[in-house]
Amino acid sequence: LQKYRELDDYGKKSVNDLLNNEYERVTQMKKYQEATVFPTIPKVLYGCSPSAGIGNYLPDDISESLIMIPDTPQNRKADYVLKVDGQSMEPKYKDGELVLVKRQDQVEIGEVGIYLINGDAVIKEYQGNYLHSLNKEFPDIIFNEDADVHCMGKVLGKIK
Repeated sequence: LQKYRELDDYGKKSVNDLLNNEYERVTQMKKYQEATVFPTIPKVLYGCSPSAGIGNYLPDDISESLIMIPDTPQNRKADYVLKVDGQSMEPKYKDGELVLVKRQDQVEIGEVGIYLINGDAVIKEYQGNYLHSLNKEFPDIIFNEDADVHCMGKVLGKIK
């Protein structure tokens, strides 16, 4: 302000013109950013995590909460969201990532699903008579006649 006060009329006008131009630019940029905010939709996030490994026990009283996710065609197809626990599905699905799940009782070969195996929840790729781990450091889960296996849904992708 001290420097401004020492300017002559021409200098003060130049500074005011620059200040007005910058103010207009920032105001327009804020309006643009507000206009490009993406709408969101609510989805249920269950408090259990399917294991990307050997399985996580699925309790009877699973907590649930609502989260807001971007309103996209893929996200609208999802019935619920789960958090991945473990590394067996890396690099596609990493530990801690949120995946979108569509409720259905079977998936096609090569698709990733959420499964209950003897009460444990896992996320795996279906291969007909076994569930495949994408990370080669983890074993596949081979179906046997004693196993109680149920598909809980198809993984549509992850929240980006």
